[in-house]
Amino acid sequence: MAITDGGVASPSSVALRTDGTVVGRGCCFPTGLTNIQAIAVGNIGGVALVGDSPPSMSAAASGVTRYRGGFRLTVASQSGRVYRLEHKNTLAEAGWVGLPLVAGNSSALTLTDPAAASTQRFYRVRRW
Repeated sequence: MAITDGGVASPSSVALRTDGTVVGRGCCFPTGLTNIQAIAVGNIGGVALVGDSPPSMSAAASGVTRYRGGFRLTVASQSGRVYRLEHKNTLAEAGWVGLPLVAGNSSALTLTDPAAASTQRFYRVRRW
């Protein structure tokens, strides 16, 4: 992996797409960058971590359990990755609600929503 300096930036609004490209305004990331794994933007510039492929932003779940007032599942984790359980009450909602980030440790991680709604709720796991 290589780190590329995005240069001097004005106030920025940027996002990392799941296809490994960056979109936004105000930051001067070079055009044509692909396979970006992570980005950071500050007051004086931006940095992109470039890898060999687009970022992997999902993880397979197992051990899915709904219990009284809560929900949990297990994912096989990788050290150096970060995982987050996200939910929404209907698929028509615009965004996902993220629960706390959990660092991977090369073993099984249990991700929990301790306040699962009593009605239907949709879940997904994100991995960075």
